Amino acid sequence: YNTDLFDQTTVKRMSRHFTNLLAAIVAAPHHTLSQFDLLHPDERRQLLRTWNATAVDYPLDTTFPQLLAAQVERTPQAIAA
Repeated sequence: YNTDLFDQTTVKRMSRHFTNLLAAIVAAPHHTLSQFDLLHPDERRQLLRTWNATAVDYPLDTTFPQLLAAQVERTPQAIAA
């Protein structure tokens, strides 16, 4: 592999994903590729819950337009993204 593009840790992880995919295909050859998961459940949890821990509690009695208006007041020069 090109060491300018990938470090050893990344290549090992990609290799595990590929090995998991091949094992899953052998175990269930009738499935479509979209039905297979490359990620180990722990990796999926890390991606979706740990690294993406972006949940925010919003007031239940405030509408989206009210939240938007409040944000515009706080940062009037910010570009909406």
